[in-house]
Amino acid sequence: MSGKPKRHHTVPKFYLEGFAGGKMLHAVNIRDGSEHNANVVNATAESHFYRVQDHPTDPGAFEAALSEAEGVATGILRSISEGSWPLSVSDRYAFAQFMTLQFLRVQSHRRQMHHAIAAILRELATDDPAELERILSLPGAPEGVDFANGEVPALVSSAVHIRQISTLVPALVGHLLDRPWELVKFDQPSLITSDEPLTPIPNPRESQNVGLGLENSWALLFPLTRELALVMFRTPIPLRLTPVDQEVVEGHFDFSREGDPVSLQAFNVNTVMHAFRFVFHHPADAHLMPANAIGLAKRGGRINLDDLPEDLRPTP
Repeated sequence: MSGKPKRHHTVPKFYLEGFAGGKMLHAVNIRDGSEHNANVVNATAESHFYRVQDHPTDPGAFEAALSEAEGVATGILRSISEGSWPLSVSDRYAFAQFMTLQFLRVQSHRRQMHHAIAAILRELATDDPAELERILSLPGAPEGVDFANGEVPALVSSAVHIRQISTLVPALVGHLLDRPWELVKFDQPSLITSDEPLTPIPNPRESQNVGLGLENSWALLFPLTRELALVMFRTPIPLRLTPVDQEVVEGHFDFSREGDPVSLQAFNVNTVMHAFRFVFHHPADAHLMPANAIGLAKRGGRINLDDLPEDLRPTP
């Protein structure tokens, strides 16, 4: 392990630097309201989060692959900041891959996988204990699963999480490419970000009874820097496999516009609502934090199955 990075970033440092003063951010914990200053090096760092202990050649291989993808995205983000828009087809595809990867690599995605597996095993514990025992006896199965005593260890290893990321990125990237991209430009620092910067939002005119993801969201929001953000809208009619769809994928419908107070509020409110634990902003941008961040965080974002709102709890 000598020379290998121990602290793995769930949100890359180069991205967070777009919201930092020097290397410093201000972090707001949207679960308890506490605040602290954080260096971009430490802001989203988790010890060995992507390390695969039993990897045949290099336990840190995925972290190295992330660094390579981030290097490409760094150059693209720099070119956007310098006025390059729309993107070339190759840059658009590479940046869509980066954003899809960002959506999947975070802590909450691993936690959702854990809850999905736990729900299946819990059902087996009730309906077919023998089958549960057989599954838990298989090589690599988690140890210490005891639903009778309420003990459920971590069910998703870094290897399982990485395997799913590798499978889903090529399957999901089209849901970003198939949308027109709108670059929103503010004339002064206006945006904050979080430990989950890509946020799916529903159509306010549609009833939303299922979880939001890259496919079924009405729009995807992604703050790029303190002054720049992306909006990716779902097309109102199906375009797949049509000539128009290919033009959308190639960026012919991408455009830019000036930001306004409504856009500013939409970005920052959704950033807070979808944060996993922390919202980040420049040390001088505290005034951009929406009021009642804790309340907003409880209303939106990926469902936290450990802390469901009362109106979403299943009835006994």
